[in-house]
Amino acid sequence: EYHRWLQQNANDLKNLGSQLTSEMYRWENDFHVNIDEVAFNLRSQLRAAGIFIPFEFAVIKDDSVCGGYISKVKPREFLKSQYQANLFSTGLLRKGDIISLVFPERTRFVLGSMTWMLIGSILFSLIIVSTFGLSLYMIISQKKVSEMKSDFINNMTHEFKTPIATISLAADTISNPKIIGNEDKVRHFVGMIKKENSRMNQQVENILQISSLDKREMDFNFSRTDIHDVIQKGIDTIGIQVNERGGEIICNLNAENSIIEGDAEHIRNLVHNLLDNANKYSESEPEIKISTRNNNYGIFLVVEDKGIGMTKSVQSKIFERFYRQTTGNIHNVKGFGLGLNYVKSIVDAHNGTITVESEPGHGSRFTVFLPFNKEAHQ
Repeated sequence: EYHRWLQQNANDLKNLGSQLTSEMYRWENDFHVNIDEVAFNLRSQLRAAGIFIPFEFAVIKDDSVCGGYISKVKPREFLKSQYQANLFSTGLLRKGDIISLVFPERTRFVLGSMTWMLIGSILFSLIIVSTFGLSLYMIISQKKVSEMKSDFINNMTHEFKTPIATISLAADTISNPKIIGNEDKVRHFVGMIKKENSRMNQQVENILQISSLDKREMDFNFSRTDIHDVIQKGIDTIGIQVNERGGEIICNLNAENSIIEGDAEHIRNLVHNLLDNANKYSESEPEIKISTRNNNYGIFLVVEDKGIGMTKSVQSKIFERFYRQTTGNIHNVKGFGLGLNYVKSIVDAHNGTITVESEPGHGSRFTVFLPFNKEAHQ
């Protein structure tokens, strides 16, 4: 009886197992995946994990896509996706059914989460590059200034050494017993000493003028000034040197109104420096033209020469402090490199403008504009 009871229970369990297996088979075989439900559950789980970017999914069966939410993603991308899982992990028959996720905007999401880090890195890189560039610029600028100052010191030494040597020689000559009794020769050497002394004073005055401009200590006495009178005085000073070299200064003073409000002394120095440069940078007999003309606001002063001219790169630097155009020997044209810088300062003080046109070997043309009234032109 016990044996029959065991046999009966075994048969019941067997029938129950067969029935359960049959029902599970029918359920898995007939089960239809609800895409909307799967999408809802995926969205809920992803949000719970803090992932809020759009996604698409597909159901893969036998290595082919057979359903899902698909719009932008191509089917082959679902087959290669790293986000896959068995749809029936506890099933008996459909363990090969796979759900595959693809995040079309994953790259944008990752970059978006790194936005501030990237911005910080870029800003830090820009700061480093800017600092390096600024440091390099300052080093180059300082080197350039150092070279110009060195040239200035060399030129100044040369300019002062020559008159000092001349004065010393003249003094020694005068003290010679054979000369001291000859009044004509004594007068000649005394005149030479005065000339060289005046030359040294002029050089010192040029340097002091620039120093005063830097400190804004230079006094300007603005009054009615006749530009034509100033030009004539400048020509009288430079004309002797030009004539000694066999050259000439041609005047075309065509401005009908030559009266402006300006500082006559500084404007005279301005004209003197322009004419002096035109003379110094003419290799053969100087041919200098100076002309004037008016417009409704002021007077144009133009100084032209047929000298050695300048390149474009030189033209952009000639108004800088201590800059001098050289032609091999730095002393072949005397000066400190302060003249045109002084000219530019005087023009700026009168609220005017100065421009230069030049070509190598074809001379230079400086055009200065000075307004009738510096206050009205501001």
